[in-house]
Amino acid sequence: MIEATALQALRDEKLIRLQALQGCDRFVAHATSEAAWDPFSFSFFGNLRSAADAIPADFEELDKRPGVKVQDRRVQPYIRSQLFIALVSELEDFLKSVLTVVIMAYPGKIGSEQVTVEVVAQLGRDGALRFAAEKHLNQLFYETPLDYGKKIAKLLSMSEELFLSVWSPIVEMKARRDIGVHNGWVRNDIYDRRITAVGAALPSMTFLGASDTYFEGALKASAALLNIVTDHCVTKFSVDQKN
Repeated sequence: MIEATALQALRDEKLIRLQALQGCDRFVAHATSEAAWDPFSFSFFGNLRSAADAIPADFEELDKRPGVKVQDRRVQPYIRSQLFIALVSELEDFLKSVLTVVIMAYPGKIGSEQVTVEVVAQLGRDGALRFAAEKHLNQLFYETPLDYGKKIAKLLSMSEELFLSVWSPIVEMKARRDIGVHNGWVRNDIYDRRITAVGAALPSMTFLGASDTYFEGALKASAALLNIVTDHCVTKFSVDQKN
């Protein structure tokens, strides 16, 4: 069995991180607006313009903000897109942490995953089990997003339908993060294949940096995943629910 508070703590930590990411985006919105209206302060406006000059022009079309010059509109979407990369990393860390907790409590979920005698001797039973869990979870990353989601649902003893309902938006977010890191935020065939595999609609744009409305939607999808997975695991596995 698993303590409900342990599962809830993992969720609550990530919800706070989501608030931090959202707060940073809102701060940048106000800061860039102030800088845009203060052309005589080089320490503020000058650095805003200097940053904008180094950012691809595609970013300036993501947000339509009256009062901010077209060129200067590049800055916030660029920073927000970096915050979005951090957001996806937080979700991946949450899933890995929850799955590790579940596997540590129910080792049979990873079947015949093997570790060497040397590993057991060095790490002890719990350490060897954690090693096996991490090895198993790392292998999941090589699955297609749809198969990866189905295997997560199985490890959590969760209905595929319920998990995939919150997983599909995350698949799109992960695919967008990957093209952001590796392809300059430009949509490609890999992105298209990943999101169509989970039944998501293809966007009309080719440049997929994080706009203000997209980022807000991503935060909501992230909170939904955190809450639904945690609530399910508390009901399914926690000591509190079994007493």
